[in-house]
Amino acid sequence: MLLCLVSAAVARAQVPDWTEIALPGGRVALLPPLGLSPLLPHALVVQEIVRVTHASRDARSRPLKIVSDYFAKPPAAGDELVPLPLSPDVWRTHILSNAPADDRALLGAILVNRRASLLAYGLMSLDHETLAAIGGDATLLRQIYEQHATAFAAFAPTLRVRRGVLVLPGGSDLQPLWQSLLQSPLTSPREAITEVLGRDDGRLATFAEAVDNLDTAHQRLVRDDGIREIKDRAKKTAEAIAKEQAERSAQAFAALYQTFVDVEPAWKTSEFPFLRLGADPALLLAIAPIASDGQVAGTIDYWRAITSSDDLPDSLDGWSKLGDSDRIRLPELLTLLTPLSLPARQSTVASVAFTSRLTARFPVSTPAQRAYLTRASRRFPALVLTLERADIRDWETWLALVRRARQLDRNLSDAGFDSTLTLFQAPIALVERALRAHALDRAKAESLLKQLAAIASDSDRYGGEVAGWIVASLLPAFGFQPLHEDVQAEGVLLEALSGISAPHGTIPVTVDWEQRQYRVDRAAPELARLTDVRASQEGNTLDTALTLAAIARALSGARELAQVRAAEKSLRDLVPAIVAIEPSELTSVEAPPDVGALLHQALADLERVRNRSDVKRAVSVGERLLKVDTAVLSDVLISIVYALSLGDPEGRTFLAGNVARRHDFGRHLVTPIERERTRWVLPFETAGDGEPWHVRGALLALDVGLGRLALRRTHGDLPELHPTISQADRKVLTDSLILTSAVDLDEGAARQMIEWLGAGRERLKAWTPALQADTSRRLAIGERRLQAAAWTAAHDRQTLPQLFSLTELVLLGRTGDDELPREWGVSRMPLDGSLDLGFPNPPAPQRYSGRSGAGLMATRLADVNLRVLDVLTRLRLPISLAPGVLAAALQDVLDNARLAYFDDWLSLSRDIQSLGDDAFSDYISALTARGPLVPAETDSGTDGHP
Repeated sequence: MLLCLVSAAVARAQVPDWTEIALPGGRVALLPPLGLSPLLPHALVVQEIVRVTHASRDARSRPLKIVSDYFAKPPAAGDELVPLPLSPDVWRTHILSNAPADDRALLGAILVNRRASLLAYGLMSLDHETLAAIGGDATLLRQIYEQHATAFAAFAPTLRVRRGVLVLPGGSDLQPLWQSLLQSPLTSPREAITEVLGRDDGRLATFAEAVDNLDTAHQRLVRDDGIREIKDRAKKTAEAIAKEQAERSAQAFAALYQTFVDVEPAWKTSEFPFLRLGADPALLLAIAPIASDGQVAGTIDYWRAITSSDDLPDSLDGWSKLGDSDRIRLPELLTLLTPLSLPARQSTVASVAFTSRLTARFPVSTPAQRAYLTRASRRFPALVLTLERADIRDWETWLALVRRARQLDRNLSDAGFDSTLTLFQAPIALVERALRAHALDRAKAESLLKQLAAIASDSDRYGGEVAGWIVASLLPAFGFQPLHEDVQAEGVLLEALSGISAPHGTIPVTVDWEQRQYRVDRAAPELARLTDVRASQEGNTLDTALTLAAIARALSGARELAQVRAAEKSLRDLVPAIVAIEPSELTSVEAPPDVGALLHQALADLERVRNRSDVKRAVSVGERLLKVDTAVLSDVLISIVYALSLGDPEGRTFLAGNVARRHDFGRHLVTPIERERTRWVLPFETAGDGEPWHVRGALLALDVGLGRLALRRTHGDLPELHPTISQADRKVLTDSLILTSAVDLDEGAARQMIEWLGAGRERLKAWTPALQADTSRRLAIGERRLQAAAWTAAHDRQTLPQLFSLTELVLLGRTGDDELPREWGVSRMPLDGSLDLGFPNPPAPQRYSGRSGAGLMATRLADVNLRVLDVLTRLRLPISLAPGVLAAALQDVLDNARLAYFDDWLSLSRDIQSLGDDAFSDYISALTARGPLVPAETDSGTDGHP
């Protein structure tokens, strides 16, 4: 009885009018050579073959040859039935003039024909009523096939026919605006559809897709943007006012569409159905900031100030009236943002998103202040994004550090270029890391950063002043007491950075694993790793650098002979401990001074100071030592910052020695603008042109720049085949690992996520009209996959879960509007330029598809995190182990990713879900070797590992 009820419910769901047709030889014969899984759900077979075979107009493509050769001599047995839109008779009668009479040969005839394949792809993207309307119009079908097959494949989901009328995206309120844009009546779907697909080489269809993908607030903004205060209302009738409002809205709507027409005119949507422009108006439209009154936030002058340049003014006085000009309209905003090169548009997307976040963080700030920091986010991105990542909430701290960065840029010369930048950036990086390790609270971190920003950077004493800040402010914040001879400054700093000095208010967690008891200790193994890395770097210690700085300050301020003699003795005692700074292998990096020779010369000069009248010579020696100490201290600080991000001290990176000395701030670049920009960009790995591997950019966010080093391979076997996931998507996933902090993971939130995941799986056991509607509303999966799900539920129900990612199952099982924990999400860098995590809601991967090299596909999948969470929960292991397990799981995922095309998210999700229990056992066991699983019998505070 229950089975009958379920079957009836499925039947009542709108199953598409698709025909089952033979695939000769079945999935296992054709799909693997195309890079597709032989277990691909039947409902997706035709769609995915078309996606792989006809991505571009290339008659010589390898996938097309595979398909052509296959169907020229298909296997004689092993056929499977797969769905195809419309009946074979329609394909023969109205579409393919030379279609084979044999149904077994029909699918091949369609798949080797580019226009027919794209038509089929588009038809499978239509809802039930629209498919019936278009499929029942032989003239329209033929027109689409002959003239608009490419645009139809790309944009068919935006087309909806209701009771004989074409309904374009945005609801009933937007239909008059669409009609004002079209020359054909919406009541005549045949003419209206062909106009939408063909107008401006598909740009009108692109605009419709963009509106379709907007949330409700942005669709309302599109609808209402043309309505402004109408003058002389009292003198006009209600009918006249309504008419004027309609005209203004239509004008604004047309102007908004024009931005889609104008951007990169050479781009032909008809050539590449599955590609989109990078950082196009559609993405910008989706993130347009909305004020409380529903209109675009900000004035024309405000947005011009943000987009015109990234230079920062000396004073905000010239921007005092940014908020007084007219409010900007949506077409005006997109016109400012879109006529730029792709890199400039990408930067602009980040700026728009940043100014929205800035307004939320500092709601009482002025437009001038927000414009200043938004420009700063483009001029000094690594600095500003680090402050945002650290959740610094004191406005003055942001301004002080940005202004100091400007001062550095103005005063930097080739001499001391690298050292001066290091002395500013490295301390910020250390404070930010200590804050994330909970060794500092926010108020203390803000105080430390403001003190650092107050140190004048335009004198030879900068290194000594930074050393004084470390001794007087930074180290005492971690409990350092310099009078205790048995306590070393570097040891205290490393303890803070590893999290050992963070307050602990919980009982240590113990777990049983492989018949042995362990305690979970994240900090002690990290301290041991940092200590080993610092030893392998074979350089000076922080204590040595600070002692040298103290000696230099004492000599430069000496007034009495006794002071000179005391400083001389301290220097003589220190010299044997000083390690020479080895020069970098990079010719572009500043050469270090010969520290040993300079110190011996200083001692020789001090020996000549024999009476009070010679003290001035000692002062001169002290001034020279300040320069030496600047080099030593900067070398120590950059080495410590690198130690935080270099991963396993036994890894290959350490074979090259202290790679921190290769860091490239861009001092060798040709133009001043290149040099100024490079030293503040997020760091990235580079090599080539005769130079060894190194990192270029800022020191800030170095852990993100070196994210791949945090991955952990648990076996020695390298993948047999080269992985096909793009570098951009790899970067997003490794960034997500880096941004996932064990100390921020909440057990309660984790349990809730697993409950939602289970509920989502349970809901898929019965596909009903209500679930179909709820799936569309919650997940925004797009009509193509929604129709595939409906067909699969009716014909191949056991494979229905394969159409969904774990991320989507969580949202499907989510109760109410409970907050989604962002700490289980994915890096948002490609979306808004931030160093933050966010749980994709809705994932809607089709909305972000087609933008090659952007990394947007990976931002839609939190599946690796959820798979790790699912396993840890099932094994009753603490959630704090998740980052360590994730590092190993992600390495395997990236090694073995076999994507059929660059944004093949479904294959990536399938690979993640197929990670077996044996693999996870290896990942967890690996944590007992220099990881957070420490034998319980060892003393607390030691790493406990042999």
